[in-house]
Amino acid sequence: MTHSILHNCRCQINYHARRYKCPVCNRTWYEFNPFVFKKQRISVSTVVCVLEEMRDPAVTFTSVAKRYNLSPTTVQHIFDDHVQIPKATTLPRVLQLDETYSFKSGTSVYVCMLLDYDTQTAVDLLPSRKKQDLIDFFSSFPLEETKSSVYCSGYVRDLQGCL
Repeated sequence: MTHSILHNCRCQINYHARRYKCPVCNRTWYEFNPFVFKKQRISVSTVVCVLEEMRDPAVTFTSVAKRYNLSPTTVQHIFDDHVQIPKATTLPRVLQLDETYSFKSGTSVYVCMLLDYDTQTAVDLLPSRKKQDLIDFFSSFPLEETKSSVYCSGYVRDLQGCL
């Protein structure tokens, strides 16, 4: 398993868990492994360190991967498995929609970004800009709220015309 105590070189722990067997029912089980999550090959310490570094918005998956001797894909999987971004509960006053290239989306090569124009923060990320994805997103809000928001599509330098 990969471990993070040493950042400047590769560190690996070879841990052999003891297997126990019940003499009555012949059921077997392994002792608790304090280093890794179940069925994982990366230590808990490494996962925690990766997640701590990913708090900084300026850090990339690749830079963290190099620091911990992991692949960028592994760092992405750690992030996706442990970080749940809360969904928006209300729509912003002005909602900006834009598409961007994404290699990860299964339905399209582009994902639809929904942004709050006033605060410049992400509201949600949809798998595509297809009609059904947009219907699914907007149907989670009351109809009055969806009618009261202003929508602008694409990269807009000056949204004064929308307001």
